[in-house]
Amino acid sequence: MKIAGCDCGKNSLVVCVLDEFPTDLKDYSRNYKPLIVKADREGLEVLLAIAADIYAIEPTGAYSRLWIDRLIEANKDTRIINSSKVKSLLRLHGVVNKSDRVDAVAIAAFTLQNHANPKAFLTYSQITLRELALNREPLVKRTTRLQNQIGNRLTHECPEIVSSLEGRQREWGEGPTGLFLTLAKDDNGNGVKAPQGCSLLLQVRKPTIALSADESKS
Repeated sequence: MKIAGCDCGKNSLVVCVLDEFPTDLKDYSRNYKPLIVKADREGLEVLLAIAADIYAIEPTGAYSRLWIDRLIEANKDTRIINSSKVKSLLRLHGVVNKSDRVDAVAIAAFTLQNHANPKAFLTYSQITLRELALNREPLVKRTTRLQNQIGNRLTHECPEIVSSLEGRQREWGEGPTGLFLTLAKDDNGNGVKAPQGCSLLLQVRKPTIALSADESKS
């Protein structure tokens, strides 16, 4: 069986082709000559021309997704390998110094050993969910940060509203809180009437400034 182990970089793909497991994986990883494939149309043609029975690749986000999608579109048997499996195989064979060429050998060797076991590899849906989770995490942090900033500002400018709402949960059917009614004031600066079922009517008036007798005459 012919296996193409692919380690993905930003602008290229390092490929190791194996048809049998190396007798000495550590020595082989140092001395073999890898195939370097550029990340362009011509590079994809070179990769497909290898005509391997299985193409194996380690997922590295957007860079690897480009190659995985193209291989699947070409109806190639594509296996996705968890990076922890690659590291474990290298440690088992005494390989300490990692590099693209070393990882390509480990990917091909692992696939050669486990190609008959689908559970040894990641599925396309798994890497998709992983990418979505990684994209969601910074969005959640950003949203939480903005919510805290808004809360701090309201605490400073409208302490009477915020203090009355902290730790309070709305009951079923209850109208919006005073805070939302305040934000929903009309063009004249008046608060809107709460919907039926809520007795709160919050009038928001513009602040008035008391003038002294001398100032009023002027």
